[in-house]
Amino acid sequence: MSGTALGADERAEVLRFRSALTLDSGASFHVVVATTRRVVDQALTELGLDVELLRPAALVAVDEHEHAEKILRDLDTALARAQGRAVVLDAVVSTPSSDAAWRRVFQRLNERRSFTESRSSGPLIFCVSPRLETALGHEAPDLWSKRGSGMRLIDRTPNRVFVSYADDSPEHVEVVRQMAEALGEARLWVFLDREHEPQTVGWNWFVKHVLGDTDRIVCVCTPTYQARLDGEAPTGHGPGATWEAAAIRTDTNQLGVGSDRFVLVHVSGSELAIPQVLGGTRANALRWPEDRESLLTTLGRSTARTQLVRCLQRAFGDERDALDHWAAGVLTWRRAPSPNLETRTIEIADAVLRMGDPHARTEALASLAPLLGDERAPLDALADELGLGTLPPPRPRSPIPPSPSPVCDEELSRYLAEVVSRHQEISLVGIQTKVQVRLSLEALYVPLYAITHRTGRSREVYDDATDFGERAPGLASIEIEKIALTGVFYRARALGRHGCMLLGDPGSGKTTRLQQILLKTVRQPESLGLPPQIVPVFLALRNVQGRSEDLWAWFEQELESYDASPPLGPRLRERGNLLLLLDGLDEVASAEERVRVSRWIEQIRRTLPDCFVVVSCRYAGYTSDVELGAALIELHLWPLDDRQMRRFVTNWYGIVERAVHSNPRQAATEAARRTEDLLGALSHPDITNFARSYAMTRNPLLLTAICLVHRDRGQLPRSHGKLYEECIQILLERWERQLPDTPLLPDQALKVLLPIAYWMHERGRTRATADELRPIVAQSLSKLHGTHVSPDEFLRAIRDEGGPFTGWGIDDYGFMHLGLQEYLTARWLHARVLEIPAERVTLARRFGDSWWQEVILLLLGLDDPIVFEEVMRAVVEQPDFPRWAHSELMTLALTEVAKPSAEPFVELVRATTRGQAEGIEERQLAAAQLVARAMPQQVEELADLLRAHPSAAIRLWWRARERGAAD
Repeated sequence: MSGTALGADERAEVLRFRSALTLDSGASFHVVVATTRRVVDQALTELGLDVELLRPAALVAVDEHEHAEKILRDLDTALARAQGRAVVLDAVVSTPSSDAAWRRVFQRLNERRSFTESRSSGPLIFCVSPRLETALGHEAPDLWSKRGSGMRLIDRTPNRVFVSYADDSPEHVEVVRQMAEALGEARLWVFLDREHEPQTVGWNWFVKHVLGDTDRIVCVCTPTYQARLDGEAPTGHGPGATWEAAAIRTDTNQLGVGSDRFVLVHVSGSELAIPQVLGGTRANALRWPEDRESLLTTLGRSTARTQLVRCLQRAFGDERDALDHWAAGVLTWRRAPSPNLETRTIEIADAVLRMGDPHARTEALASLAPLLGDERAPLDALADELGLGTLPPPRPRSPIPPSPSPVCDEELSRYLAEVVSRHQEISLVGIQTKVQVRLSLEALYVPLYAITHRTGRSREVYDDATDFGERAPGLASIEIEKIALTGVFYRARALGRHGCMLLGDPGSGKTTRLQQILLKTVRQPESLGLPPQIVPVFLALRNVQGRSEDLWAWFEQELESYDASPPLGPRLRERGNLLLLLDGLDEVASAEERVRVSRWIEQIRRTLPDCFVVVSCRYAGYTSDVELGAALIELHLWPLDDRQMRRFVTNWYGIVERAVHSNPRQAATEAARRTEDLLGALSHPDITNFARSYAMTRNPLLLTAICLVHRDRGQLPRSHGKLYEECIQILLERWERQLPDTPLLPDQALKVLLPIAYWMHERGRTRATADELRPIVAQSLSKLHGTHVSPDEFLRAIRDEGGPFTGWGIDDYGFMHLGLQEYLTARWLHARVLEIPAERVTLARRFGDSWWQEVILLLLGLDDPIVFEEVMRAVVEQPDFPRWAHSELMTLALTEVAKPSAEPFVELVRATTRGQAEGIEERQLAAAQLVARAMPQQVEELADLLRAHPSAAIRLWWRARERGAAD
């Protein structure tokens, strides 16, 4: 499908001009005014004339008179050679420096008009640009007055459009085909792979020359298409999809996600999913067919590339010296420019627009402007349209070649290999089997998502992801759209930023995400929108510790662990083009140092403009005094959704079973079986209907612990308490391995955490400060024999290493998950309710309190019948027991116990003292009804007592029950 080469007005001009030439076929003079040489060529083709075309070469002498005389001599030769055919003298491409020569040509033609007419046996067609049309009339008035018919040609060549889509279904493909056909009927040149699929040239050539030469790319966005472009689709999708996706990713990397070359489309009947490499939002996508006219208008406009190409063509013409000098020295990265004017101009235009840094693009256009002379105005207009403002005067460029890299390729290879070896795996150990499993971070990759702030907003500080989720939707400054982290740098570059600030809860995957970005950068930086040859550096900010006065010295010292001579740090800094992955801004020891670190990050942007930065931080640690809004975009890690959770489990078991089994087929079979079993368990109502357990599956660290528990046991524990217990053990084991020098074993650390959990829960708290916790920790540590750990050392160690108890802000501590706090509180109460009667009474009074319900359920589920009986003896004495007996909480309490005992309720029913206990008859009835409902065998043993019970209410209830049973 394609549109016509010329627009309707231009075709009408051609037809009219052809008729005039037919009527006046002898010697005659005609003027064609055209905007580009391309439209002249198309018009000559449409005319179908056999012409003698004269296009003067570049200006070869400074003397305009000499140049003009050469043009006239060439014209005489062409007239003699034509023998009745039309002669076309093309002056459309003219530069300010050659205008004077053309004016001289016009004067001389006017002077020798009689001689020219005598030499002509056919039409003489003079092609000029709109600017030279006035000069022709002024310099050759006699010739101008004798002109015959003419044409005015505006280059309205239809834009070339490539339709990029995914083969989702036959119905989807048909809708795309119909859209492409409609675009073609609207006079666009449309390329669709199904209609232009290469036969012999191959997909590489096809994508390069067809997709690469189009003006605009229509991207039909669906989930399959999103996965393909973002590199998340499985391999094996065919060479066409592979080459096409790679080409588009390369273009977005070079042109930037804001390039007008890409048009996002949402076709009816499909789900809209925007690829992150395109950096769009749903608001950017045009709907088909609802937005048909808007789409046609967008596709019909000239792109920035087209405008720049035409500007350069008009300005430079065939001045090869100036054009080649600028192209070779400034924009084409020392590549030899093509000798063809059109190709050279397009190369330069592409090079300008592929400069992702607006400052570099501005500088490049500014260096071009002096060469344009009178044609600088269109370039200024283009700069304004590209959002670059007024072009500054160019700075002189040094002819000195760049210095050699301070780090040789061999050293970089060794460094990168060491970086990969340090960060490519994590290790987990089973609690029961003690089998150590090493997980590949790259294979475990699941595309997490983040939420962005719009620019120009007033930022707020959030306590955690829940606080952000509750408050953010009501703020106009928040863009509630999930952005895959593979598209972070595309978005940052589009906003003129140098990286991102990654905010999230403990265990949400911040450190893992930084490590995965590091590994992807080593393998293929272009897939992330990063420049080639960029070198990643991973730094844990907690190691600053008193060295923030000179952070570059700290940077260099941290890199001393990589064996290199001379030291690698100073030379990497000098080299530049770094990706600094700075983990844990909130873990910097003091407030003053955190401020200095944040100012240092801002300084990096100014002193190393070719570097990118990613900083991770917990929510409450990102306060106004350390905000980096001007330097970095702000991203909020979002909890896993169901699809991501399922993918995480699938990836996890795939890695583990491949590590355990040497036989690949056996590993795949076992991974599939275990994955299906765990996903089935996680989708069971016992998990999905229980908010605490369900929330654990949304957190990558806690989900990892659940996966390990499942593999260790072969199934998930039946009770929630047992699941909490084993997850806590896994997290404490992980904590010990992360801190091998800490003289506390997991069991000892647990003894410190138990009173902390009770203290916090008893006060209705989920967070506590170091000052509040220090006395509790000190008292617990004093009871541990053979330990010499201070409270501050304990808090600092367990805060930062992903244990069950962690830091949430700068001075805020809390448990990774409320369910862990509730379980440990229940464990702490276990011995106390047996030893201290007042503790049982206090707990019984809290039976109906929602804050304590989970604690009570977990306590009763500890498989200790004595605890159940003692707690329930206190519960039945409470005035609210009749209401509690019929509650869902009581039903859950009996369910959590392996073998519930009826003894506390039976004792209450047997009590014969009347009137001495307030409300005893109401409580006795409630107890009898509870036993009858939950433990029917035991109630039958009480039949004689209930039939003759002193309470009339109980006797009536029992008789009614017996009659109902008889009926």
